[in-house]
Amino acid sequence: MSDEAVEQSPQSIPQWQLSIVGDTPKDLWTEIATWLDPPDIVSLQKACRALNRSLYQKSVWITALRQMCRDHSLFFPSYPVDRMTLEHLQRAAMGPYRFKTLVERNATFAGHAEDAPDLNPAYDVRSSTEAAPMAKAGCSYLVPGGRFLFTFNCKELVLWDLGIVGSNQKVKAPLIRLAQVQFKAGAFLGMTKGVLAVSAVAEDKLRVAVAGGKGTVTVKAYDLGPFNSHTPSFRPLGKLSIDVSHINQAHTQQVLIEGHRVIIQPGGSGSPEFVIWEILLSKYAVIRVEDPHVTPMGWELNKIYIHEALIEFRSTNLRIWDIPPDFVVTFGRDLNPEIAISLAYRQQLLLAHSVMIHYPPLNDEGHSPFRRAMAAVTNPHQAALPLVFDVLWEYGEEVQGFMRYHLDFTRNPLREISAALTPTLKRTFPAGYAIVGNPNLTGLFAPADFSVSLVKATMKEMGSGVDRMLRSVRDYVYTTKGPEAELNVCSRPQCRKRERALSTFKFCSACHLAMYCGSVCQKAHWKSHKPGDV
Repeated sequence: MSDEAVEQSPQSIPQWQLSIVGDTPKDLWTEIATWLDPPDIVSLQKACRALNRSLYQKSVWITALRQMCRDHSLFFPSYPVDRMTLEHLQRAAMGPYRFKTLVERNATFAGHAEDAPDLNPAYDVRSSTEAAPMAKAGCSYLVPGGRFLFTFNCKELVLWDLGIVGSNQKVKAPLIRLAQVQFKAGAFLGMTKGVLAVSAVAEDKLRVAVAGGKGTVTVKAYDLGPFNSHTPSFRPLGKLSIDVSHINQAHTQQVLIEGHRVIIQPGGSGSPEFVIWEILLSKYAVIRVEDPHVTPMGWELNKIYIHEALIEFRSTNLRIWDIPPDFVVTFGRDLNPEIAISLAYRQQLLLAHSVMIHYPPLNDEGHSPFRRAMAAVTNPHQAALPLVFDVLWEYGEEVQGFMRYHLDFTRNPLREISAALTPTLKRTFPAGYAIVGNPNLTGLFAPADFSVSLVKATMKEMGSGVDRMLRSVRDYVYTTKGPEAELNVCSRPQCRKRERALSTFKFCSACHLAMYCGSVCQKAHWKSHKPGDV
């Protein structure tokens, strides 16, 4: 080795002259950034100028945005990265974390406090005079990411471009019909309202299933993409027709799609049969449940298909059916798209394994039976276990709220399911407020333990006779943390002091909702807080 080489070797350089930042190749810092969450990348950028120059690049933040979309099941083409500035990329990648900070900063455990801050949109929404599509439960679908909206009315299936979300500029561009399918008259017999389901099958491709019809239910499937072009188009994958003329008031309530598999209950709550359609194989199977006398709840999103299992949520329990990946291939029938399949008993198959689990109480307190209940999966787009879902319940006129559960399950070599259902959280609405909306579904989510639900509730007051007049509407955002995992705020409006350590404030022993920093605030607030005045 030459003297010159020895002089330039790292061993000959004094340790104090080495720079971890300066002597590390930029492409290595870029690779390190791909393993970090966006807030960690921001922290590194603030460490020194050299790291700021290395990480404040579009390629780094495009990768961070792509990873954020994967983590939260967002559709990556919702963000036109080629046209976005570096600042917009960073803002989009930080979106879930910024939302988490916003809610936590304004959070209060005592939801009935009249001075609790309201969260309002930072920017104006679109004008109501625009020709915007009407979003309806079951027949519209907002793709996770907030930009693309599907609408279906048995006459046409339309993909709308609502514009980029998260921009700090007001959006004035008109809505765009990005792609559409016009159906012939009578394609969905006697129906003006249908149902649809959407699933991402690749980073830039969506799969859509639509269903509708009276007497004969028609199901059609399409692929849409790639979205890297300016004009994605629908590509037909297949058609399935089901004869339900023997079922009185048959109403298709929901269709599920996951990968190459479509699951539909064509007769609604009037019939216990399911149809499983393997799209690419052009095969189907008619499934019956073990107990035909047990009907599902009449609420939208009462079923979800995850990890090759169909889960049906009911008012007091849930049921899990195992659907092996080769079930339809082994036991199913070939599909003729021009002939309506029959739900006759001779065609029905029985799923081998199912599990029924009753919702356990959150604690040992006794509860009266549910007067009315419905379930909503916290994030139906993110097919990962444990599955988080809420049961919205009503015990009486003044006691309404929800309980949150975590569901996890495993299979043994015989594919028998063992499931664990764990209650994690209970919340009640303030007196006078009630769950409103049918369905009243979970609408939002954020990272890690901050999975949230958006629940709409109303305050009503008695009018003349038995009429009730709407007085106020409030949206509630609940976190998974629970009252013992965050610093709470005194419920007295004139105080609103935040505790300095966890669980130092005490709850009201009567309502278990209000909490106070001390006896002085509890006594001062009692006049307005006591039962009947809350």
